[in-house]
Amino acid sequence: MSGHGLPPCRSTNARRFFRPVPASALGLLAILTVTAGCASATWVKDPSRRTYTDPTYESSRPFLFWGLLSMSDDVVVETVCRGRGADQISARYTWTNVLGHVFTLGIYAPKTVRIWCEL
Repeated sequence: MSGHGLPPCRSTNARRFFRPVPASALGLLAILTVTAGCASATWVKDPSRRTYTDPTYESSRPFLFWGLLSMSDDVVVETVCRGRGADQISARYTWTNVLGHVFTLGIYAPKTVRIWCEL
């Protein structure tokens, strides 16, 4: 008997379900987490005038199943820029997007959209 009045647990079921995670699996998870943050797509109207200032519009958009299914309406440039065009548009995964992606195993995969309007 143990000190708290209950018999000691001798079940092997706990060992069967809670095995140590191999170092190779942890290494693979670390690599996938780091490389997931590298995805981005940028459209630039005039490459010689690429913009590095703060965007006119920035929003995190929800997607499901590794980004295959959108859960929000499209971003309309004419509405965001009030009738003007866009100089630059970027869609990318930020580190907070990657955290959401990793912790939900890809079920929830947000992307950040950034738009720089014409001056």
